[in-house]
Amino acid sequence: MPSYIERMKLGEALQERAAVQRKIADLRARISATATTNEDEDPLEDPNALLAEADAVAARLGELIRRINATNSATVFPTGGTITEALARRDVLSTRHATLETAAKATMSERGGFRFGRSELRRVVRLDVVSVRQTIEVVAVERRELDAILQQLSWETELVA
Repeated sequence: MPSYIERMKLGEALQERAAVQRKIADLRARISATATTNEDEDPLEDPNALLAEADAVAARLGELIRRINATNSATVFPTGGTITEALARRDVLSTRHATLETAAKATMSERGGFRFGRSELRRVVRLDVVSVRQTIEVVAVERRELDAILQQLSWETELVA
């Protein structure tokens, strides 16, 4: 792993964290593939060496996560609070958006209130779909704006030691 971690931007650390997480997933798959073999075959790679490498990569991941979290907690967000609080807000907006989308999509399958016979009850839409769609757009805009500020900050903010 690069030694420049001592002086890097938050955005670089986030990119490296993603790369390290992919590396761990790759090592996990390689360990699984080489952990057992037929008795007359040698594994393509030494699973013990792969485990040792995975431990070293996991240690790097731990250091990156610690520093990213420390940076997020210490960095003031332009609209108030910290990056950590802004990330929580973004997660809440994503959850709201997904819930509203699910609600709006559920009403689409009921449009028209189909009945197969006179004895069958008619399905009725109970949501104000126009209002839900408007709220979806408001939430999406807020999330995009928040995300843009987070992206900008990540490339301007030095990673905490």
